[in-house]
Amino acid sequence: MMRSQATAHFERGVAFERAGKAPAAAEAYLSAVRAGDAHVTGVAAYNLGNVLSALGNEQGARDAWFTAVQSPPTTATPAAAFNLANSYAGEQDPGLAEQLYEMAIQLGDPRLRLEALTNRGNLHAAHGADAKALADYGTVISSGQRPFAAAAQNQAAVLHQNRGRYDEAVALFDAAARGGYEVALFNKANAQRDRGDLAGAQASFVAAMGAGDPEVVAKAGINLGNMLRDLGDTTGACAAYDRAATAGPPALAAWSLNEKGLALGAAGDVEGALAAFRRAAAPDTPTAPKATLNLGVTLKNLGRIADARAAWQGLMSCPDDQVRAAAAELLRKYRG
Repeated sequence: MMRSQATAHFERGVAFERAGKAPAAAEAYLSAVRAGDAHVTGVAAYNLGNVLSALGNEQGARDAWFTAVQSPPTTATPAAAFNLANSYAGEQDPGLAEQLYEMAIQLGDPRLRLEALTNRGNLHAAHGADAKALADYGTVISSGQRPFAAAAQNQAAVLHQNRGRYDEAVALFDAAARGGYEVALFNKANAQRDRGDLAGAQASFVAAMGAGDPEVVAKAGINLGNMLRDLGDTTGACAAYDRAATAGPPALAAWSLNEKGLALGAAGDVEGALAAFRRAAAPDTPTAPKATLNLGVTLKNLGRIADARAAWQGLMSCPDDQVRAAAAELLRKYRG
């Protein structure tokens, strides 16, 4: 009787989850856990954790996954350990996350094992255990499983780059890119730039701008534009910014247009800067407040003090303390 009750609650949870009724699914899964059937508890607790995490209840999700890990082993145990490890990975003490990743590695299927090894490598890298990190990445790379190996190559390259080992980083980013990990193209360009190979960086940024991922394209365009701007090539920089603005999602498009405005303003093209800042100041993007601040400065440079003040006045309710303080100081300085 107990088992059938737990199973019924679990099946209701699955049905609610499939129907997009997350709160009802969570309630049903919780009832399944509380029914106390050892055959159901672990899987129900795992599903409960996933639903609670999607609802933003991270502590509730942790508690549920922990119940799943402590319950008699089921097919969900390694995945619960993996999710729980990820939730603890940012903690100051990495010990618990490391133990949970080990459980996922030992009990999980080949795919989960490779993901857990990569994430454990990231954990080691974040805490300065480079040898352990590279060993975990190396295990994944040697598996030959292309998507996982390429991701591990990228992460190993990031570690080398962060330690100033740019040659090793560039080689691994290149391998990851050839394995289909597109963001590695962008990362390779940054590593080449950091080691002083500007020609190589430019070529890699251009290659990244041909990627299929719009975010990679936009970030590559912005970084290429910034590099060319610093080299005095305003025309080339603006072309890169325009490509980023065209290809990227709204937040990155606004960022690229703000950078274009700065480049044009520094080159003396005040009208061009004004047009770029107006586009970058579109609402509902993280860049909008800074772009509005820059728009006001540009209007002030054109002698349009009233318009500039109107732009700055609109920032008085901005949640960004620095932008709000800068706007307040400009309003005080330029009273019209």
